[in-house]
Amino acid sequence: SSSKMATAVIFALLALIAGHAQAQGVPTLASVNDTIVVFAEDLILSHQSPAAAISLLTLQGTLVAETSRALSTEASIGAGLSQLQIAQIQAGASTAAVGGALALEQSRAGNSEASLASSIQAAEMSLQALVSQEQQRAISSEATITTLVTNEQARAVAAEASIPVVASSLASETAAARAAEVSISASVTAEYTRALAAEASLSTLAASLSTMLAQEQSRATAKEAQMAIVEASLATQASMSVQCLLQGMVPTPTGTCTYAMPSNTTIPVLGYSQADTSICTGGQAGGVAADANVGGTTLTLCRRVTNPGCGSIWINPGVVYTQVSGYVTLYQLGSPDAFNSNYAQGDGVSLWSGNTLLWTYGVGFSSVNGAGAAACPLAGGHAPPTNGLWSCQSSNPASTAVSTFINTPLFGPSVAFATSVLSGAQVEMRFCVDEARTNEEIYLAAASISVLPRPITSPYTNILTMTQANIASICAGGAANGVTTDTNVASSGLTLCRRVTNPGCGSLYINPGTVYSEVTGWVTLYQFGSTDGFSGTYSYGDSLSIWSGTTMLWTYAVGLSTYPASGTSACPFAGGAAAPAANNGQWSCSAGNQASSWSSTFYNSPIFGPSAPFAVPVASTGAQIELRLCLNEAATNEEIYISAASISVR
Repeated sequence: SSSKMATAVIFALLALIAGHAQAQGVPTLASVNDTIVVFAEDLILSHQSPAAAISLLTLQGTLVAETSRALSTEASIGAGLSQLQIAQIQAGASTAAVGGALALEQSRAGNSEASLASSIQAAEMSLQALVSQEQQRAISSEATITTLVTNEQARAVAAEASIPVVASSLASETAAARAAEVSISASVTAEYTRALAAEASLSTLAASLSTMLAQEQSRATAKEAQMAIVEASLATQASMSVQCLLQGMVPTPTGTCTYAMPSNTTIPVLGYSQADTSICTGGQAGGVAADANVGGTTLTLCRRVTNPGCGSIWINPGVVYTQVSGYVTLYQLGSPDAFNSNYAQGDGVSLWSGNTLLWTYGVGFSSVNGAGAAACPLAGGHAPPTNGLWSCQSSNPASTAVSTFINTPLFGPSVAFATSVLSGAQVEMRFCVDEARTNEEIYLAAASISVLPRPITSPYTNILTMTQANIASICAGGAANGVTTDTNVASSGLTLCRRVTNPGCGSLYINPGTVYSEVTGWVTLYQFGSTDGFSGTYSYGDSLSIWSGTTMLWTYAVGLSTYPASGTSACPFAGGAAAPAANNGQWSCSAGNQASSWSSTFYNSPIFGPSAPFAVPVASTGAQIELRLCLNEAATNEEIYISAASISVR
């Protein structure tokens, strides 16, 4: 080991020094130095103890230093002898002086030799200490190596013992992996087979769907073409109706206008069919909605929204009529109560002309005789209205309650009604059921309602035509009271007539100059801000109403918005307050605002106009016709403007 080598070197040096001492001579410093260097090089080259090599080199440094001092002393002695010889030759100095000097120099040389011996002794002691330290390190290293060897041997034994266990586990894992591989291969094969089958099935389905889509597209195209024809026909009829009404006449089935309608020639005013269900969701429908594929059928059926509650569809005929006739086709869900309902007109669909009930189609709980008060009257149910204007049926053939849709139609064209009434009021179809839809519902599948116009023997006489050309003179003329004109309202380019007092009312008066028993006409209005419909504080709401003396003829109300569920200030069909009973169905309601919110702005969308005319019979009179404009808030919040109007009498 390195420590043993260092020890050998040190002992060799000590032996060398001891040999010279026994020969009574001092070892030369050069020989000692060379020996140290040689041993140190051997230690380094053989990668043995570096610490011993460093100690030897440190000793070499000390010896070199001492050698330098000894040489310096010898040089000094040489120089002194030379000077002594020169002094003896040149000056003849005394032998005593020379001897004293020589003794002095010998003393110095002795001191140097003593110092060299002391240094060598110190080096010997240092070497002995290094030998002791190296021996301790060697012992410690041997113990550490022994421990490491023991630990490694233990690990090797443990590893050798675990090899069979690992080999066994590896064999098991290999077997399991091979089994899993076989299973996965089988699963992949099965899934691939299923995928191929599914792909083939999807291809077949895709081909079938493509065929069905083509068929549906063909049917849709045909239906669109049919609807286009119907719409064109309706548009032509509507245009002709307006043109005739403006002339004081009515349209004929052949598309002409006449003063005298042929006997029993009616005008259709309300229709619902599977080809056209738009009336259930149109602008004059309130509290009703259309459901598709009801009860698993292909039918689109119209029903009330609020349950329990009522919903309505309103139609303005635009003519004075003497009769209303038609039919409805209904379906039953659950157990409606016929005339045992909480509503006066029963659970069913009723037809109205203003406040006048025309007919009720009641739907009973059961068609079985003796099924109880909720059955139709003919099956022992609650008594019907005393006016006799009713029909009642039930599609439930059992005497027990049901809660499902019964796919059997009720009523239809074979159970039509016809009721006489002299009126120009709106015709209303009202749906009412007094329980929740989970218990009972009544659905409309088809309807056709017509009116018979009042026989016309003379033309109308126009008493007011207001246009943008003359509105300023009429609104500020002698027949105006509390109204004025505004020009270019909200940069619209329009000149509009409005009230002056706000809140308050203003009026235009027209003197017919003749006795009349019928009034017809139309107005075009504009909305500003948050008009309140029929929820205003005035009897007829925020509106322009038409009067014959003290008789209210028609009310054009302006609601907050046409958007559904816009609050009590909206029109009735948008969830707003109902028209007052005093209106007797003689009203129209709309709004320029079609959003769910409102702002203090001018809505540049005209309301009503020639397409929303009125026609009302009155007791023969010559009273002035009044156009009364009323709003219950300041003009900064709301306003109604008139832009055009036409009033005729006969």
